[in-house]
Amino acid sequence: MTPVLRRTRETAPRKGPAVTPRRTILIADDEPAIRQLVRVSLTGTAYHLLEAADGDAAWEFLQAERPAVAILDIRMPGRDGLALTRAIRADPALARTPVIILTGLLGADMEAQSRAAGADYHLTKPFWTRDLLATIEACLQATV
Repeated sequence: MTPVLRRTRETAPRKGPAVTPRRTILIADDEPAIRQLVRVSLTGTAYHLLEAADGDAAWEFLQAERPAVAILDIRMPGRDGLALTRAIRADPALARTPVIILTGLLGADMEAQSRAAGADYHLTKPFWTRDLLATIEACLQATV
């Protein structure tokens, strides 16, 4: 199966820094319904969305686009969300990128693993749109 690398209309290939990196959000989740839910949640906001269906595609986006926030699922093909988080923290160019783990895996143990990997926030599925938006805003405020 070919990995999905999706750009919304707002993030169509561009020349030069036309999009402020502060507002670019990456969602990496192998479930199309979750990516769509995040996309719909961000409709009408100032955010530009990048979508990846696996961890390897997400890593490509992270290196090429340097999004302001990375929203990562834990379980997905290629690198999982925890491995991606560790890679982000180990890369000097990406180390300050806020990471939100968005997962269906429940329990304090999962949240502890997310934090240990370097995630800034841990949200569980299903999630409330307002909680996701508030968490994204908190990430952006922390990096200003």
